[in-house]
Amino acid sequence: MSYGYMVGSNHIGYLVGYLMSQRGADNVAAAVQIGRTLTTANAAAATVKSPVGSRIHADFGAGDIWPPDPGLYNPVQIVKSVDCLAYQCAAHPGWTASPASDILQSIRATAIHQLLCQRGYESAIWGAPRRKKKRLWRLFGAERKVQ
Repeated sequence: MSYGYMVGSNHIGYLVGYLMSQRGADNVAAAVQIGRTLTTANAAAATVKSPVGSRIHADFGAGDIWPPDPGLYNPVQIVKSVDCLAYQCAAHPGWTASPASDILQSIRATAIHQLLCQRGYESAIWGAPRRKKKRLWRLFGAERKVQ
């Protein structure tokens, strides 16, 4: 039997700190509320997977939030941390329509956008690059027929 897993306040604090660093927000009360929403969703899913009668309780406070310093966060690690928490929360029947799911989707989209911008997204061509036919013909070992 698989039991529910709580990711811990450090994990959630990391994600909340990242979100605050990207939004330029310094509202600690709002950050704590976001952290509690994620923690509650994780606990609800862990309770679903736990033995009958057990109830999981976890708390989240201001001290759990990582500093909102953009230099502390790697967008690839953020995406993986989001995926980990989302996986742990998915056991709850109402997960996909929950505010916690929306929060994680927002964090993930922000990290992916940041990653793309770091990797040259802005300088990439809008559309598709020109295809170099000669190379493609050689790649497949075919003779190019000119008409």
